[in-house]
Amino acid sequence: MKKDKLRYITLVARLIVGIVLIYAALSKIPNAFYFSIQIENYRIVGRGIARMVAVTLPWIELITGLCLIAGWWLRPASFIANGLFLLFIVGIISALVR
Repeated sequence: MKKDKLRYITLVARLIVGIVLIYAALSKIPNAFYFSIQIENYRIVGRGIARMVAVTLPWIELITGLCLIAGWWLRPASFIANGLFLLFIVGIISALVR
């Protein structure tokens, strides 16, 4: 019984994180220019890197979210999702410190 409950909780968590990542990606992909300006405003990276991140990061979020929802490559997708959330936390803390 405990295994079934754990599987259900894991599935729900995967779906929530996957939906959040897909939603975030779909709002950034068509607006890469404005997203690059937002990245520049954090003052962590320069303009060139911000533009590269603005183009690639949403696609990484989208693919990771789809993998989590579909159940494909769960360990790598979970690792990437954790890395993305850690990156976001570091960015927010950096902005708050300034």
